[in-house]
Amino acid sequence: MAGRPPLSHRTEELLKSLVPNAWRHTVRAVLLEYGTDPSHVEVERIRLDILTLSSGEGDKLRRFMDFAKDDYRDVAVMEYENRNGVYSRRKWAVELHGPDPDNP
Repeated sequence: MAGRPPLSHRTEELLKSLVPNAWRHTVRAVLLEYGTDPSHVEVERIRLDILTLSSGEGDKLRRFMDFAKDDYRDVAVMEYENRNGVYSRRKWAVELHGPDPDNP
């Protein structure tokens, strides 16, 4: 994919609903990192997933972006599991959420 696709209207609306105005520029810049490489696929979906999973919070946003750049499928699966109430026991879930208190 050539260039940097802009954020979609849908992504911008979610950004406005989750992130205070003072931080939107910074969060937008991070989201725009995905979609700059030919290996970045499903750009709209993955950007939405990153924003949804992180709620626009800086450290989480960066981690999810790093996951997406490494393998977008990790973020897609995490968002799917999050949306469907499935707790993932994968390494990245423990890293993001801490150990499962029900399964020490």
